[in-house]
Amino acid sequence: MSEGIIKRPFQRRLQHTRVQYIGESQNLEASAALVPVHDPVEPPTGPIPANSPQSPEIVFSIAYYSIDLESRKGQLPKAMELLEGQRESMVAGEGDVYHKIRLMILKAQIYDRAGLPQKGFSIAIRAASLAHKACYLSILWDAVGVLCKVLVSLDEFDAAIKLLKAIIPRALETEERELAARLFSHLADAYMGLAGEAMASSLKRRQNMNRVLECLERAFDEHSQIGNLEGQCEMMAKKATIMHLNGDLVLANDYAAKYLDLQKKAKEDMITTA
Repeated sequence: MSEGIIKRPFQRRLQHTRVQYIGESQNLEASAALVPVHDPVEPPTGPIPANSPQSPEIVFSIAYYSIDLESRKGQLPKAMELLEGQRESMVAGEGDVYHKIRLMILKAQIYDRAGLPQKGFSIAIRAASLAHKACYLSILWDAVGVLCKVLVSLDEFDAAIKLLKAIIPRALETEERELAARLFSHLADAYMGLAGEAMASSLKRRQNMNRVLECLERAFDEHSQIGNLEGQCEMMAKKATIMHLNGDLVLANDYAAKYLDLQKKAKEDMITTA
């Protein structure tokens, strides 16, 4: 299972329920490990064949998604090494500003997956500034989303929510499903932080927990539209944890079962398509 799936709680400010969140997430991962599926076949790696298309856009896309693949597999040092190599090759040449911004955003995302989102703060700021100057709207919203993830890690939940609520309608106009899913997921994290600050059993806490579920559902729907099973797994596991924290064990078990089904399907699909 990908180490990036529910590897840490929504927010530190959930206090005593944070321990429950971690414990339930670990139990969910342990259960998934018992599902009888084959190990996924690794995709082919190595240098691009000599007869491959040499379009700069295609070459960059291959390099970009190779880095992203290593990051998703949890091979973060290797992903960072590949990213720095790609960045240096672009610095040596002219390079495309769009490509440079995408690498900056990817680097900030790798720091986030490593549990160090604050290290990507200045990177996200620069990426957002460059994207704004160049009027690259889709990656501008992506950069702002990464920035909001950093704000959440700093317990600046209100600021993150205001930014995300401002950009999500614009991001939806781009019809980029994966981007929308990430933004809704970030918004869920921010609302979860506010829920952790509220008194237990208070109206404010219940309202924010309901908002978390709404955002997770939107993120799940966006992942479903593009068949992103990894994203669906992550959202379903978070929903199961929320239901458990709310004391609704029936729904929690239902979501947990769906999570395991999605995890099994993801591994089977990797074998089929490899």
